[in-house]
Amino acid sequence: MLLQNYLFILLFAAGLAFFIYNLLRIRKYLLLGRFDNRFDNPWQRLKKVLVVGIGQTKILHEPSAGLMHAFIFWGFLALLTAVLEAFIQGFYTGFSLTILGKLSKIIFASQDLFGLLVVLAVFYALFRRYILRPKRLQGDGNTNTDATIILVMILIVMITMFGVNSAKIILHPEYAAFFKYHFISKPLAGIFSASTASVFHPIFWWGHIAIIIIFLNYLPYSKHFHVITSLPNVYLSKLGRQTLDTEEINIEKED
Repeated sequence: MLLQNYLFILLFAAGLAFFIYNLLRIRKYLLLGRFDNRFDNPWQRLKKVLVVGIGQTKILHEPSAGLMHAFIFWGFLALLTAVLEAFIQGFYTGFSLTILGKLSKIIFASQDLFGLLVVLAVFYALFRRYILRPKRLQGDGNTNTDATIILVMILIVMITMFGVNSAKIILHPEYAAFFKYHFISKPLAGIFSASTASVFHPIFWWGHIAIIIIFLNYLPYSKHFHVITSLPNVYLSKLGRQTLDTEEINIEKED
């Protein structure tokens, strides 16, 4: 193992431990409530997760804000592959998703596509919050600050991902047949020479790892914690018609 692997393991262990600590802290408050069985009708609940949670059908009732939130959510699901690859490389430096063969080509294309959609959605979210300023976004300073921190961290996650992908295209020409499907990262790779790519690749990689761990541990202290809890909330929500759904509440909070 290399020095960077040991450093990564320390950072990963510290970040995971702090995140688990916060989950246990929040769990204490949840246990204060009265127990209500929300594990019945698993197939109906799973269907609701697919339609409402992953399909984002409720938030799409408002086209502009709905698509913005949906692109960020779908982007995070699709980009879990990039996060997984980066974290596995922390334990084993030589790992690459190219081991998946043809499937990796689809993954690499989806990373660039959804990465672009998330970047556009983040810029629109900032434009909407600070320029358009609809009435429900005119909250107190703390709300704006929290939302901006979240959006900026999401943007950094995307930038560092594109940076890693662009630099690795230069550093690993043997995988050119796979990396050409990075249709955005490949043109960006032109700004690197072999020497600069070897310098910037670890900078982008460490930045990508660090911002993800910071983001994960900031969420429990943010009103955007539903980024993590939204799918479990949908699964455990009451079945049948409701006056106000958890998902709708989440949209209001996210805005």
